[in-house]
Amino acid sequence: MKSSGVASTVSWMAALVGGLVTALLPASYWWLTYQYQLGEMTNEAIINASQVAALVRQSRSVLDADKSRLAELISKDLTLTELPEARYVRDLNGRVLAGNQGKLEQPILSASEPVYASGRKVGEVVITRSLLPVAYRTGIAALLGLAIGMSIFIIMRVIPLRALERALASLHHEKERLRIVVDYALDPIITLSHDGMVESFNPAAEKSFGYRAKQVIGKHIETLMPGFEPGQSILSQGKAQSGETVEGVARRRDRSLFPVEYALSSTSDSADGTLVCILRDISERKEAQQSLAFMANYDSLTQLPNRTLFRDRLIHALARARRHDKLAALMFLDLDRFKLVNDSLGHAIGDKLLQGVAERLTLTLREADTVSRYNANTKEVRQEETGGALISRLGGDEFTVILEGLKHVNDAASAAQKIIDALTAPFDIDGHAVYISTSIGISLFPLDDSNIDTLLKQADMAMYYSKESGRNNYHFYGEQMNHFVHQRVALESSLRAALENKELFLCYQPTINADSGRLIGVEALLRWTNPGLGKVPPEQFIPVLEEMGLMPEIGEWVLLTACRQVRAWQQAGLAPLRLAVNLSARQFKQGDIVEHIGKLLRETGIAPRMLELEMTEGMLMEHTESSGATLNALAALGVRISIDNFGTGYSSLPYLKRFPIDTLKIDRSLVRGISTNNNDAEIVHAIIALARSLKIRVIAVGVETEEQKATLKRQGCGQIQGYLLSPPLPAEECERWLRARSSAEWVRTLPQNQNLSTA
Repeated sequence: MKSSGVASTVSWMAALVGGLVTALLPASYWWLTYQYQLGEMTNEAIINASQVAALVRQSRSVLDADKSRLAELISKDLTLTELPEARYVRDLNGRVLAGNQGKLEQPILSASEPVYASGRKVGEVVITRSLLPVAYRTGIAALLGLAIGMSIFIIMRVIPLRALERALASLHHEKERLRIVVDYALDPIITLSHDGMVESFNPAAEKSFGYRAKQVIGKHIETLMPGFEPGQSILSQGKAQSGETVEGVARRRDRSLFPVEYALSSTSDSADGTLVCILRDISERKEAQQSLAFMANYDSLTQLPNRTLFRDRLIHALARARRHDKLAALMFLDLDRFKLVNDSLGHAIGDKLLQGVAERLTLTLREADTVSRYNANTKEVRQEETGGALISRLGGDEFTVILEGLKHVNDAASAAQKIIDALTAPFDIDGHAVYISTSIGISLFPLDDSNIDTLLKQADMAMYYSKESGRNNYHFYGEQMNHFVHQRVALESSLRAALENKELFLCYQPTINADSGRLIGVEALLRWTNPGLGKVPPEQFIPVLEEMGLMPEIGEWVLLTACRQVRAWQQAGLAPLRLAVNLSARQFKQGDIVEHIGKLLRETGIAPRMLELEMTEGMLMEHTESSGATLNALAALGVRISIDNFGTGYSSLPYLKRFPIDTLKIDRSLVRGISTNNNDAEIVHAIIALARSLKIRVIAVGVETEEQKATLKRQGCGQIQGYLLSPPLPAEECERWLRARSSAEWVRTLPQNQNLSTA
């Protein structure tokens, strides 16, 4: 309420009270005197009436004869009133019998009382008084009441208004003093409404944010503090009442951000109170904290993590590797003959060499790994998230590298070789061409150990072993692991040259009808014989081909070679055979696989129904929508689809109805135990029953005994494949086997134009 409104209210209340006092004092006096006189007169009338009645009972004639006696009787003033009065007795006809009515001045008050004789009213006693003296005194009381009322009015109005004026003056003074304090405060002070709208903005805030007060008053606080919601982030946590400081980010007019510390308080406990926000720019404090953090955790020379931060990061890296069931590697790097450089060229050159080595390590691993770095301009410690490694300098010429998220041990070997290669080129330092190399030791988590100190010791030992082995190389801790890595590296190197050197070749394994013995087709199987490694089992080199990304190229060669071979057999007079070829996951995911298969069929002249593409359940289930589209497109070409290793992969079977599947190939692990293991036998029986109900052919793979063959026939398996018939044979040997079987009576080959859909 404004001060004028308060003054008006006070005046009205003072006038009301003064008026009431002025009116009530004379009115009260008049009413009380009136009631008193009326009561007094009534009592005297009663007394006089009883006295007259007593005389009348003695002599009835007294009313008419003895008027002087009656007059004497009623003339006695029992109360000795000062007011003029008249007393008389009158009969029932109103005739005055005794006394005198007199002439009294108005106002007049009268009281009467009946006189009874023998139970009958015979007259009445009347007393009248003039209240004019009372009226005069009432006027005096009115004057007195007016004086009192005026006094009350003055007291109730003037004193509060003077107090109000003094309070307003004090408030104005306090407000002015507070304005001066706020205006000259070094910290920005902003007041906000309950919904976050800026109400005031002091000069310090103008300086910090770059806005004039009029530019932000009426706008939301988010203009100055992005994401700041005063009603939720602070008040809901009870921090407005406690004045607790909170750190946040503010935005200047030029859109630059800077860290702030602020305290938010409310002028009221209600949700509608004004909020006062006091801020402080803590950029310098943050820079100081970051500088301290850098000095505590980073090497000032190379700006790489130091020993303290390295150990902390190693703990976290091993925890992540344990949680995600991944490999982690710890590398110890020691520069070869660094002491010679330091002693011959000086410590300044040595320091620059260490900086150059740190830079090359960072650049070498940046493309595939994570490097913790320190920005010298912003003094900000950050981590470039591009992979899973951390380079540190422990001191002197010793560096460490933590590798995370490794899929194979060979990933660590590859990173070590990259480091060695990167340090081969000379360093140009102040006109000196400085050559340096490094010896690297590697320990693996959890293969070598899971204890941090043990892993450190193992990596250190492996590093010294590298130095003893001639320097400029790397070694894994433990000879067995070291041998495995070298073998893997040799395997990859040999595989890259295998296709060019024609070391890869195809073998073919026949498939026959289990009941009639009729030849159905062959499956093309990839084999590899290396001059140095000898015959390498497919389960060893095919996964490596997949990991190296060579399967699309190798798979294309397998398809082309197998189709050409089957076509060549047909041209040589052999009956048409259904050709089964395994399709790799990467081949299947290629967007042009359908077009590629169509082109291949046209080039080789193979009928589409004679080509069967084998794939695993996992390949189909990985991307069901795209898989379905690809399979439908292949089926539209006429190509058959086969599920390899069925019964050992996904247990979700609805895809058998969704996808155009022609054949299920029962895995050899189930066939092996069909005669000895009831569980395997039941699974095989269930697969055959499922396939029969869906009208899908079944081929049992890995049949090696007559007992297995007989069991499969009893259960209704239509086709079999395995060493009982023939091992996988090279093309020439397979052709001889096919011709020998063709001449036997029990072999029935398919006619050239036979439809194999019912085979």
